[in-house]
Amino acid sequence: MTDFGILSLNKYRVLYMQDSARPGTDSEQGMHTVLDSLISVIRNSNAGKDISSDSRIIIGISGSVAVGKSTFAEQLRSTFLSVYPVLNVNVVSTDNFLFPARILKERNIMSEKGFPVSYDYEKIISFLTDYREGKTKITYPCYSHDLYDITDTPQILPECNILILEGINTLSDSYSIPTLPKVGNIRDFLDASIFLDASDDNLYDWFRSRFLNHLEDAKRNQDKSHYAEMIGMSHHELQKIIDHRWYDINYRNFRLYIQPSMIHANLVVRKGQYHDIFSVHLKTS
Repeated sequence: MTDFGILSLNKYRVLYMQDSARPGTDSEQGMHTVLDSLISVIRNSNAGKDISSDSRIIIGISGSVAVGKSTFAEQLRSTFLSVYPVLNVNVVSTDNFLFPARILKERNIMSEKGFPVSYDYEKIISFLTDYREGKTKITYPCYSHDLYDITDTPQILPECNILILEGINTLSDSYSIPTLPKVGNIRDFLDASIFLDASDDNLYDWFRSRFLNHLEDAKRNQDKSHYAEMIGMSHHELQKIIDHRWYDINYRNFRLYIQPSMIHANLVVRKGQYHDIFSVHLKTS
């Protein structure tokens, strides 16, 4: 794990630790530890009130690019439904609230895509406010990883009691234009939050693997993929692109904005090499 992660965990106590003799083992116990802890945090933040069909709960999941937030969010959703089968649980990514590529280019911040400056925080806060106030049929943008851009077709949030919001900026400070009032931070809307932590080596390997998977997908659907222009590049050329996108953009963003936001998480989940849950830590102060 990173030095920052180790230091930050001084404010957390260990709830679960994977059997060191069996690395990469099933994480079901770890996930249930996460769920039990989240339920406790949610009750505390709601004056002891249990989750019910009247609830409008928001859970945030943060962590680096490629740490596995989307997959973890879906696993958490399934675990929630196993305990609360009558409730509705949905997952939304903050990727959907990135500014379209057209705007990023106009503002000359394409190289900072994923940084706080690249998100439309007014739309995010408006979306969360509408959900919290009990509104239905809430629309929000749709981001395509294949297109590497916002699509022309918005999405509608299904009615749900628990909204799992995952994204690299879920716990960090919102970007605000100095001449305008700040719209607020996403974390202020959360009933509970999780930060997914992993070693730098694992993060890089997972990012590289995901990049190459997108490239393989592009070969089957070239007309609708941002990665199509890279088909036919040499291994050396692809490696240069991967390293640039990781070290100059994503890892820099991680060090500057994402990793420092871990201190706001109720739970820190440390992941192993196989995306297994290595340990779970609960914030105590």
